[in-house]
Amino acid sequence: MRVDPRPLSRARVGVQGRVQGVGFRPMVAALAERLGLAGWVRNDDDGLVVEVEGRELDAFVAGLGGGPPGAQVDTVEVTPLPPEGATRFVIAPSRVEASPLPSLGADVAPCDACLDELFDPADRRYLYPLVSCARCGPRDAVALGLPWDRSRTTLADRPPCPACAAEYADPADRRFHAQSLTCPACGPPVEVPLAEAAAVLAAGGVVALKAVGGYQLVCRADRADAVDGLRRRKGRGNKPFAVMLPNLASAEAWVDLDPVEREALGSPRRPIVLARARRELPGVAPGLDRLGVMLPSNPLHWLLLHQCAGRPDGRGWREAVSPTALVVTSANPAGEPLWGDEQRGRLGELAELTLTHGLPLAQTSDDSVLHVVDGAPRLLRRARGWSLGSIPLDGDGILAVGAERKSTVSLLRRGRLCTSPHLGDLDDGGTLARFHEAIDRLCRLLGAHPRCVAHDLHPDFLSTHHAESLGLPTVAVQHHHAHVMAVLAEHGRAGPAAGIVLDGYGYGADGGAWGGELLSVDGATCTRLGHLAELPLPGGDAAAREPWRMGVAVLHHLGRKAEALRRWGEPAARLWTVCDRGLAPRTSSAGRAFDAAAALAGLGDRASFEGEAAMRLQARVSRPRAMDLPVAPVLDLAPLYAALADRPDPVDAADLFHGTLARALVRWASYADSSTVVLAGGCFANPVLTSLVAEGLRSAGREPLLARQFPPNDGAISVGQVAVAARR
Repeated sequence: MRVDPRPLSRARVGVQGRVQGVGFRPMVAALAERLGLAGWVRNDDDGLVVEVEGRELDAFVAGLGGGPPGAQVDTVEVTPLPPEGATRFVIAPSRVEASPLPSLGADVAPCDACLDELFDPADRRYLYPLVSCARCGPRDAVALGLPWDRSRTTLADRPPCPACAAEYADPADRRFHAQSLTCPACGPPVEVPLAEAAAVLAAGGVVALKAVGGYQLVCRADRADAVDGLRRRKGRGNKPFAVMLPNLASAEAWVDLDPVEREALGSPRRPIVLARARRELPGVAPGLDRLGVMLPSNPLHWLLLHQCAGRPDGRGWREAVSPTALVVTSANPAGEPLWGDEQRGRLGELAELTLTHGLPLAQTSDDSVLHVVDGAPRLLRRARGWSLGSIPLDGDGILAVGAERKSTVSLLRRGRLCTSPHLGDLDDGGTLARFHEAIDRLCRLLGAHPRCVAHDLHPDFLSTHHAESLGLPTVAVQHHHAHVMAVLAEHGRAGPAAGIVLDGYGYGADGGAWGGELLSVDGATCTRLGHLAELPLPGGDAAAREPWRMGVAVLHHLGRKAEALRRWGEPAARLWTVCDRGLAPRTSSAGRAFDAAAALAGLGDRASFEGEAAMRLQARVSRPRAMDLPVAPVLDLAPLYAALADRPDPVDAADLFHGTLARALVRWASYADSSTVVLAGGCFANPVLTSLVAEGLRSAGREPLLARQFPPNDGAISVGQVAVAARR
């Protein structure tokens, strides 16, 4: 008999990253058995630890690098040990100490194998809306603690039935150590009258549906009356809706998709992807050229879509083009956070029927939103699918409470920065309660006791008040400094870098209303090099809701009173007097500059949601072109405003505004002594402006740095606050 001449060896292997809740332990066990190795694997506070013994250790370590779908391997550390004579490989119980790292997998859509079961009449999980396995299903949505085990989920008190237990214990089964597995025999109660729901939708009604992150509202996208009714029920104004289709082939009947958009749309994280619409959608996305599309993120979505399409058995779920598209939006009136089980009794205010199940959710989480800009995906709202994802950052014990709008909170724990999902605006009482719950959950999951808290420089933000109430040392971070540092942090940098930050408002270091800034940033140090020339802000916050006010402000800046009166009559005369007397505050806000341009282009005097005027202006861009604009540290757009006032055509105005502003910003960056230029702030959610500026900077020999993993808007402020505080 031939004897293997290689020596027997043993090693401890530590794997850090997103390695819990993604089927990593079963993959490790299968890899070890395939290579004839013995030992054990378990979850621990740092991620995953393996002790393995045999003659194929090098091949085993090499096989860990990729991991299963949804995993992210950051580091693999190998420590040699003396052999112990182990004879088999097992999955050992998790070991919990006191300070776990954020390594939990994201909530992901059902895999193909689970969908095959969902639509197989011979399978015991046929039409079961909670079907999942070790590769897919809820993770963050049901996690009560770390490491990831069933005993630390909302299913802890619901033991698996014998059939599920057998799958859980079988290394050859894809449900081997799948913590969220259930079936109709042992799972939570389910209420899904699908045929009745389809009838309600066909009649133009609204159905509430319990998704992975909370309740959603659904109506038929091809019923204008249904879409308008849903808009009225939510008090949503003109804010666009997203449309759900069953597969990529169906989505391409609604939007144009490039390869990057196709990959993002079909990913297991199932974000809403903003893509160029193929046709006018006045009810779904009024006045806009882009539509948010999404694929089903949970089995209940699949069941309802196929019931509505007349294929309740799911025939052709992979590739058949569906005649049915559904508008899917969060179940909540405008301004409130997404509703969960606590608000189930209120669903009758918004929907005729509810499809639900008894799986308790540890938190509610909106759908994530992304678009492709400058050739790569970028998150605009980071929520389901990205929750509890983390990035490396030196430091420990720093909590950051973000801004007032698009609130998130972040926690730096043992060199990993972990961020909550999108929470909403803190001026709503429900969102404020959710904000407090998010802080508690982060600290509980990570076993953290923060030693300091970072907050916005604005003294009157509710998040600032909360930071000051904690009795911890505080670090106040200027808003636009945080914007730049958030982008640098996700790219693993701290500076030095230039930052062009364009947004609606940030409390300035001088107490002013900043919003169009050229900064020099190096870690905890931030210097204001320049800004947009200040304009009157007649009515203060009202100017963001009524763009015509900024139209009057720029015409006042130009001394064109007669035109202001011709366009807006007596209200303009009153605002002109306010500006003349110096009674209006002044601002360098780029957001208000977009509002002014939209008002001059005749694209609406009032905005029903934040950024509506700017989005309508961007939607009109056809062929951007630029006029020469004098550039100085204080960048005055007056010549551009004058040209816009002379061009009433919206397309011509949109082309000129975007092209001229982009060229001016590229030249403006030359006042910063840095080859790296960060583009941050909510105005850079505009894909046209972002692409033009990024291309211009590269042509000028500079490196543009864009937000990718976190939004360019205030959803990343807590990330930047942590990054600044860690370096102070």
